[in-house]
Amino acid sequence: GCSIEVSKAASPGSLTISIQGPLFATYEAHALLMKQYHEQDIAAEEEQRVKEEEEAAKQAQARDPEPRSRSRGGGGGRGRGGGSIDETDPAQIENLQSQLAALQQQLKAVQRDKGGGNGGGKGGGKSS
Repeated sequence: GCSIEVSKAASPGSLTISIQGPLFATYEAHALLMKQYHEQDIAAEEEQRVKEEEEAAKQAQARDPEPRSRSRGGGGGRGRGGGSIDETDPAQIENLQSQLAALQQQLKAVQRDKGGGNGGGKGGGKSS
């Protein structure tokens, strides 16, 4: 392998790293060091982002203690169907029912299209 020497540099927050050994071993050691550095950097950024989001949520809660999730419509969610649903809101219920009816019509149209023609299968190949 190779030897790695780490010493603190003159400026605060920096290190001096010395890697000695065969060329490919030093490349590998450098790559592993940089990988670890970037992983730690990404983790620190993620931690900072989470703290900032929590602080922003606390400030928003302090300004407006009334939760807004019930007064907003759905559709703001990501990937799992949207925001919260107020089961007592007739407008939301009607909206969801109309969306369901439209989706059911689309499904019937697709199923109807697949059923006609040449049997709905791929087909078209040579028969012997």
